[in-house]
Amino acid sequence: MNVPNFIIAGAPKCGSTTLFRYLNPHNDVFFPKIKEPGFMIKEYYQGLSKDSPNYQRQLEYLVLNEQKYSRLYDRKDCKILGDSSISYLFQYENAIKNILKYCNRETKILFVLREPISRLKSQYQYIIELGFENLELRNALELEDYRLSQNWSSIFAYKRQGLYADGIKAFMEAFENIHIMFFEDLIADPFSQMNKVYQFLGIPSSEFVEDLTFNKSGIPRNRGLHHFLMTKNPVRSAFAKAMRSFMSEDRLLLIRDRLREMNQRKNSVIEISDDLRQSLKDFYKEDHKELERLLGRKLPWTA
Repeated sequence: MNVPNFIIAGAPKCGSTTLFRYLNPHNDVFFPKIKEPGFMIKEYYQGLSKDSPNYQRQLEYLVLNEQKYSRLYDRKDCKILGDSSISYLFQYENAIKNILKYCNRETKILFVLREPISRLKSQYQYIIELGFENLELRNALELEDYRLSQNWSSIFAYKRQGLYADGIKAFMEAFENIHIMFFEDLIADPFSQMNKVYQFLGIPSSEFVEDLTFNKSGIPRNRGLHHFLMTKNPVRSAFAKAMRSFMSEDRLLLIRDRLREMNQRKNSVIEISDDLRQSLKDFYKEDHKELERLLGRKLPWTA
């Protein structure tokens, strides 16, 4: 079975798409067109409730069959074969079990982490953008545990996906090659951070198209245009197929991002009240302490 030897494992809205876009053009790196196949937590996805609002959309993108997953990596000419499935950190027990089963302890695992309240806001706004959330943030947070207990998708784990320490500790104990980076550092100094990634992967440094971030969240002005840009459909697929004769896949994705960004409302950032922010800070406080202990350094957002 063909399998990846490099996994970007978490967490959502922490810059994994930006990292993926920086790495993808490298001659020694291969990612399949399905950026987040999710195979290493297939048991989790197979147990999701059909009542989860994004259930059908996830089925379009996930690859949960061994043979289909193996075909994604039918490449012998690249040193690094990558899987960028960000829910692996949140579902770390399933992920670790399956990565050890299908890959090995030497598999390179990379995490991009972000200040959790900013990450939460971005994830919530992204799910609104996709049309799967209609509750105010406070109400959505109050219902989070109930939704998860009903086997809704982890995209509704706005608060809990900002808890990093337990998952990071488990991965560090299970694998020999772990690299942890931070969204804040990647945005502030992408060239320095990418050189560390290249060194971790054992590949030469390479030029990449710098951008502050890819995959920015925002509320769309025109939902029809947003649906066309972000959802599989015959017209979009035919257009992309024709354009691949003239430009690379990365350039096509960059154009899609720009169109999506142009279609977003200005000043649509979600605001959090002072009392809710303090409540969230208290929720994450112990996790931050444990993460700092594990990493032996201050976190960028607490330094």
